[in-house]
Amino acid sequence: MDTEERVHMVLRGLNEVITVEDLRHLFEVESRPKAYIGIEPSGQTF
Repeated sequence: MDTEERVHMVLRGLNEVITVEDLRHLFEVESRPKAYIGIEPSGQTF
């Protein structure tokens, strides 16, 4: 899978990403990059 295919797969369904250029660069320098998935609880709490 080339870099552009990997970028497209990651961006599918995302609301936010650092920048597409940073993501593309990450895939070019790291064969298996790690990800952080952050969750922001917002809205009314019960």
